[in-house]
Amino acid sequence: MAADAEVKDTDGLWRGVFSERQAKRAPTFLGLAPAKRSTPPRDLANVFMEKSGERYLSVDRHDDTDEQTATAKGDQDARKRGVKQFYGWLRLEARDACRHGRKVVASPTCTNPGHADIILPEKAEHDSDERKQQAQELVSYSKWQPRHVE
Repeated sequence: MAADAEVKDTDGLWRGVFSERQAKRAPTFLGLAPAKRSTPPRDLANVFMEKSGERYLSVDRHDDTDEQTATAKGDQDARKRGVKQFYGWLRLEARDACRHGRKVVASPTCTNPGHADIILPEKAEHDSDERKQQAQELVSYSKWQPRHVE
């Protein structure tokens, strides 16, 4: 993907899922119409949780990337994390990620020109309840995208 200097409202943001339990819950919960969704299961919201003191959530912009290439990137991320498998992504649009005091900024790297960060409000930096609330909101706007299987 070509690295844009700016994240557009319509850009798709993808956050990797590396837990089998999260991957099993995602299609069930995210398959419901948004109006019928309750509070997301905690382990699913954990996809968008970072440790205390961290406001930046690393995401990828894969809209211009084919699924096979995106899956290879997910597998590479799994190896970096030391986990067994990459299962898929929670996807949301940048406009939804920017609600409730959040921002999205492009932050390309040498190896990932499509990298971006969702920046949580300052309050979330040291307030775990605020981070949980932000994570639940991000999940509520998300869609499940399973990994590409050949």
